[in-house]
Amino acid sequence: MCKIYTKDKSLPLEEMLSKFCKENEISFSNNTDITKICNKFNIHTIAMPLDDEKLDGLILIEKKLKVIATNKSLDSKDARFVIAHEFAHFIKESISSPNKELLFAEKDRVFHGGEKKQEEHDMDYLAAAILIPREQFLDEMIAVKINVEQIKEELTEQNVRRTVHPNIVYFFARRYNVKEDVIIRRMAEVSSYA
Repeated sequence: MCKIYTKDKSLPLEEMLSKFCKENEISFSNNTDITKICNKFNIHTIAMPLDDEKLDGLILIEKKLKVIATNKSLDSKDARFVIAHEFAHFIKESISSPNKELLFAEKDRVFHGGEKKQEEHDMDYLAAAILIPREQFLDEMIAVKINVEQIKEELTEQNVRRTVHPNIVYFFARRYNVKEDVIIRRMAEVSSYA
């Protein structure tokens, strides 16, 4: 399960993403083709058989070889989110260690004692921010008259489910091509900026 990030917690991640976008002259929207963005950075994306229980995806960057692999058993929405998550690792490394020639991130290496490491929660947040840009999404939430102030009072998935009609959640999930739980979590996170 992914954590819900408040404005205070997410602001450094949003700033990192903004810096990366400005430096590389890219932007994200509801129409973001994450595979095309990866291609711009010479990162090849492939679906392949991976251990179903242990590995949804990985990123490998070794000098000029750059690959994001997703488990071929994932549906298209999950695969898209995993690619964005792995690309988030690339963004973080590009900002923090721009000359680093080796990056390898996989699920087996990010769990400790059965719990997801904080960095992986951060990458989940960035994946959602890539696929569902905060400013655009907040404007759209307000346009369809979602009560962001009511969501802001209690930033939980349960509160979003109580506050927002399921048809609206379904609409945004289709619009942004992600799962409904990603939209629900993002509604809470984006509401903290209202």
